[in-house]
Amino acid sequence: PTPRCDGSVYATQNGIAMAAEQEQQQQQQFYLLLGNLLSPDNTVRKQAEPKYDTCS
Repeated sequence: PTPRCDGSVYATQNGIAMAAEQEQQQQQQFYLLLGNLLSPDNTVRKQAEPKYDTCS
């Protein structure tokens, strides 16, 4: 893409990079929660359950 004087191309690319980073963080949080829900440690599972219940 050709950059415009108002910097819109760069702003769009920055927005895409931020969205990708946010998606990666959400995926990491999901796998952490999943691991906690599957934990053999009852205390860890009990702490993870309220977080799972509030997920939408």
